[in-house]
Amino acid sequence: MGDDVELWVFVSKGCPHCPEAEKLCKIMAREYNLPLRKYRLQTSEGKQMAQEYEVLGTPTILVWKGDELFARLVGTPSREKLDGTIKKALGLKKGLFGLFG
Repeated sequence: MGDDVELWVFVSKGCPHCPEAEKLCKIMAREYNLPLRKYRLQTSEGKQMAQEYEVLGTPTILVWKGDELFARLVGTPSREKLDGTIKKALGLKKGLFGLFG
């Protein structure tokens, strides 16, 4: 993955919140030109990835920065929350403590 930011969204069949989270991820990935991976928990690949990355509920969004997990968002975040997380991962927004250092 290098230094790039990437979004992963884990969804499951019958989850009432997953379509909204998936749609939001697609919008934000397009807006920031980020790779997006979707894992369905009912598939063998989805089950394996969920186990490997300790995804316990859906929807779960993992934000990667390079090879490091930058953020884990469980449930459907607001657009503002996901946008802020992506901006921080891209270095476009400093955290509160970054303002003083």
